[in-house]
Amino acid sequence: MQRNLKRKVCINIVLITKQEKEYLVKHGVPYAEGGVSHSESCHKRKKFYLCETPHNMRLLENYRKKLYHR
Repeated sequence: MQRNLKRKVCINIVLITKQEKEYLVKHGVPYAEGGVSHSESCHKRKKFYLCETPHNMRLLENYRKKLYHR
């Protein structure tokens, strides 16, 4: 028996800051597959990545406009 699973495939990712991650998660971007993910280096610095979907990129663009165009 085979199940038909719907999965989001993320081909492109964008490096984002911790503040951008917090804004995106607060506005509904999942902290999982298809949303925000992170990696840890040997110095415990986390780097955050965002899956490039139209919805995610629109939210990121809106955040950056608010931040840099005051």
